[in-house]
Amino acid sequence: MKDVRKLAKRWEEKSQSCVEQYFTQFQATEIPVANQIWQRAKDRFEESSGKVSTSNRDNVWIQASDEEDRRGGVVVLIGTTEAVTEAELVCKTLIKETEKLLKWEASIVTDHITKMKAVKLKILQLNNFPEKHPDVDIRLDVDNQSVDFKGQQALVQKAKIDVYETTNKLAEERVPLSRGKLSYLKSDKGRDHLEDSLKRKDIKVAFAVENEEMTILGQLFIDVKAAKDLLQQVVSESPIAIAEESRDLLTKQSFASLSTNLRQRLSVDIHIAKDKVWVVGPTEKVANASKDIKTYIT
Repeated sequence: MKDVRKLAKRWEEKSQSCVEQYFTQFQATEIPVANQIWQRAKDRFEESSGKVSTSNRDNVWIQASDEEDRRGGVVVLIGTTEAVTEAELVCKTLIKETEKLLKWEASIVTDHITKMKAVKLKILQLNNFPEKHPDVDIRLDVDNQSVDFKGQQALVQKAKIDVYETTNKLAEERVPLSRGKLSYLKSDKGRDHLEDSLKRKDIKVAFAVENEEMTILGQLFIDVKAAKDLLQQVVSESPIAIAEESRDLLTKQSFASLSTNLRQRLSVDIHIAKDKVWVVGPTEKVANASKDIKTYIT
């Protein structure tokens, strides 16, 4: 009987040791999370198990919950010691990353440049200026003549200075034009024709039509000169002299219909001044429209 008691005692001690040894393989850990970080990242903690290695992923349980007695939250990790240790590192890395992001966001500022000429902003667009400052959100608004910046203060200031420096050293040339050409280039069809012609030649300039001249701007003088030469090639103006005995033809409905057809079909401007009919537009189309008008008159 005495031996039985000894055996039972030994079995009890060994069983207890085995149970204790078994439970040493498991661990439970709590990670408190400050409120500002919690509000930003709480939905990501339970998803963080996906970043635990495959061998440990099924051996850990992660629960994120709000703290009742204080602002913020707590992340509870339960599982094997190895899995909990790895998951704890993943969660703490997430906390550090979120903290770093919040600090970065706190350093973000916005700034603006207003009343900048649209033609200068167009140059910045053509030369992909925002790409020079990838860490700053730069928005060029040609229609409202403004530039918006968003980013860290030092980087925003650097980008803003670069805008001023770039636009203040542009090459520029003023080109006197006839009233007919100025009127044509102020129209949507005229502006589109010239912009398309410049784009095909990869000439990065912008232009503005004011008063009795056109201003051409570019980062390089060679581009401005090339644009000036191209302008003379792609936009022409042709006067058609009308004999006195034929001038009454210009008042007829048939001429009005012909003019409307040519304007729409060839994207040219047609206007009458004294004893001439003037045709302005793309060089090759001006030639075709002039031919049709001459045929009508004769």
